[in-house]
Amino acid sequence: MILGIGIDIVEIERIQSAIDRFQERFFDRILTSSEKRYCLSKANPSQHLAVRFAAKEAFVKALKDCRRVSWLDIEVCRLSEGSPFFSWNQKVGGVLKNKGVQICHLSLSHSRIHAVASVVFE
Repeated sequence: MILGIGIDIVEIERIQSAIDRFQERFFDRILTSSEKRYCLSKANPSQHLAVRFAAKEAFVKALKDCRRVSWLDIEVCRLSEGSPFFSWNQKVGGVLKNKGVQICHLSLSHSRIHAVASVVFE
Protein backbone atom coordinates (compact mmCIF):
# COMPACT_ATOMS: atom_id res chain seq x y z
CA MET A 1 0.00 0.00 0.00
CA ILE A 2 1.25 3.48 -0.85
CA LEU A 3 1.73 5.56 2.30
CA GLY A 4 3.17 8.71 0.75
CA ILE A 5 4.13 10.29 -2.57
CA GLY A 6 6.33 13.33 -3.07
CA ILE A 7 7.66 15.09 -6.15
CA ASP A 8 9.77 18.20 -6.54
CA ILE A 9 11.23 20.12 -9.47
CA VAL A 10 14.04 22.66 -9.15
CA GLU A 11 15.50 25.18 -11.58
CA ILE A 12 19.22 24.45 -11.73
CA GLU A 13 19.97 28.14 -12.34
CA ARG A 14 18.35 28.95 -8.96
CA ILE A 15 20.64 26.46 -7.24
CA GLN A 16 23.67 27.86 -9.06
CA SER A 17 22.72 31.36 -7.86
CA ALA A 18 22.57 30.08 -4.27
CA ILE A 19 25.97 28.41 -4.70
CA ASP A 20 27.44 31.64 -6.09
CA ARG A 21 25.97 33.67 -3.25
CA PHE A 22 26.50 31.40 -0.24
CA GLN A 23 29.22 28.99 -1.49
CA GLU A 24 30.34 26.50 1.18
CA ARG A 25 27.54 27.46 3.58
CA PHE A 26 24.94 26.37 1.03
CA PHE A 27 26.65 23.03 0.38
CA ASP A 28 27.10 22.38 4.09
CA ARG A 29 23.47 23.20 4.91
CA ILE A 30 21.96 20.92 2.24
CA LEU A 31 24.45 18.10 1.64
CA THR A 32 26.12 15.45 3.73
CA SER A 33 29.89 15.21 3.30
CA SER A 34 29.49 12.23 0.91
CA GLU A 35 26.94 14.09 -1.20
CA LYS A 36 29.16 17.16 -1.29
CA ARG A 37 32.16 15.11 -2.46
CA TYR A 38 30.05 13.48 -5.16
CA CYS A 39 28.60 16.76 -6.46
CA LEU A 40 31.94 18.57 -6.46
CA SER A 41 33.52 15.71 -8.43
CA LYS A 42 31.21 16.46 -11.37
CA ALA A 43 31.79 18.92 -14.21
CA ASN A 44 28.55 20.74 -13.35
CA PRO A 45 28.05 20.41 -9.58
CA SER A 46 24.87 22.52 -9.57
CA GLN A 47 22.96 19.88 -11.59
CA HIS A 48 23.82 17.18 -9.07
CA LEU A 49 23.18 19.39 -6.05
CA ALA A 50 19.83 20.46 -7.53
CA VAL A 51 18.63 16.89 -8.01
CA ARG A 52 19.62 16.05 -4.42
CA PHE A 53 17.81 19.15 -3.20
CA ALA A 54 14.72 18.03 -5.16
CA ALA A 55 15.03 14.50 -3.74
CA LYS A 56 15.13 15.74 -0.17
CA GLU A 57 12.15 18.04 -0.79
CA ALA A 58 10.22 15.13 -2.35
CA PHE A 59 11.08 12.94 0.66
CA VAL A 60 9.67 15.51 3.07
CA LYS A 61 6.53 15.91 0.94
CA ALA A 62 6.00 12.13 0.93
CA LEU A 63 6.52 12.09 4.70
CA LYS A 64 3.95 14.90 5.14
CA ASP A 65 5.82 16.19 8.17
CA CYS A 66 8.64 18.64 7.44
CA ARG A 67 9.33 19.43 11.09
CA ARG A 68 10.71 15.97 11.77
CA VAL A 69 13.45 15.83 9.11
CA SER A 70 16.38 18.13 8.38
CA TRP A 71 18.45 18.24 5.19
CA LEU A 72 21.32 16.35 6.78
CA ASP A 73 19.13 13.59 8.27
CA ILE A 74 18.76 12.01 4.84
CA GLU A 75 21.33 11.29 2.14
CA VAL A 76 20.98 10.44 -1.54
CA CYS A 77 23.24 7.49 -2.33
CA ARG A 78 23.84 5.40 -5.45
CA LEU A 79 24.11 1.69 -6.03
CA SER A 80 27.11 0.52 -8.07
CA GLU A 81 24.99 0.48 -11.26
CA GLY A 82 23.88 4.06 -10.56
CA SER A 83 20.38 3.61 -9.11
CA PRO A 84 19.64 6.20 -6.42
CA PHE A 85 18.40 5.38 -2.94
CA PHE A 86 18.10 7.14 0.40
CA SER A 87 20.10 6.54 3.52
CA TRP A 88 18.83 8.09 6.75
CA ASN A 89 19.74 8.40 10.38
CA GLN A 90 18.09 6.64 13.31
CA LYS A 91 15.69 9.52 13.99
CA VAL A 92 14.24 9.37 10.46
CA GLY A 93 14.19 5.58 10.63
CA GLY A 94 11.97 5.85 13.71
CA VAL A 95 9.63 8.31 12.02
CA LEU A 96 9.31 6.04 8.98
CA LYS A 97 8.72 3.00 11.16
CA ASN A 98 5.98 4.82 13.10
CA LYS A 99 4.27 5.67 9.81
CA GLY A 100 4.53 2.04 8.67
CA VAL A 101 6.96 2.74 5.83
CA GLN A 102 8.86 -0.38 4.78
CA ILE A 103 10.03 0.60 1.29
CA CYS A 104 11.17 3.95 -0.13
CA HIS A 105 11.37 4.36 -3.92
CA LEU A 106 13.44 7.23 -5.36
CA SER A 107 13.69 8.42 -8.95
CA LEU A 108 15.92 11.31 -10.10
CA SER A 109 16.35 13.13 -13.39
CA HIS A 110 17.81 16.37 -14.65
CA SER A 111 18.20 18.34 -17.83
CA ARG A 112 20.32 21.44 -18.40
CA ILE A 113 17.49 23.55 -16.92
CA HIS A 114 15.59 21.46 -14.36
CA ALA A 115 16.13 18.73 -11.80
CA VAL A 116 13.25 16.54 -10.66
CA ALA A 117 12.80 13.83 -8.06
CA SER A 118 9.96 11.58 -6.99
CA VAL A 119 9.59 9.54 -3.80
CA VAL A 120 7.07 6.83 -3.00
CA PHE A 121 6.70 5.25 0.43
CA GLU A 122 5.17 1.79 0.76
